[in-house]
Amino acid sequence: MSFWKNVDKELEYTGKTRKELAAEVNFPDSYISKGISRNSIPSADLALKIAHALNVPLEILLDIKAVSEIRVTELG
Repeated sequence: MSFWKNVDKELEYTGKTRKELAAEVNFPDSYISKGISRNSIPSADLALKIAHALNVPLEILLDIKAVSEIRVTELG
């Protein structure tokens, strides 16, 4: 799952809106939909701010477990 889709999932869990998160972290709320369509990841500092605002470890949003599994498979 992409970073922004994970953000959306956490927003749903917390009951926050994209607009509320954007205002809290100081970025345009359109970044989320653009990020999903581009399958992109924000800069490290913005990603960390988003994780703090959602009160989750950054690894959750980055889906580190999935990345680790891919690397193990490639090395396998």
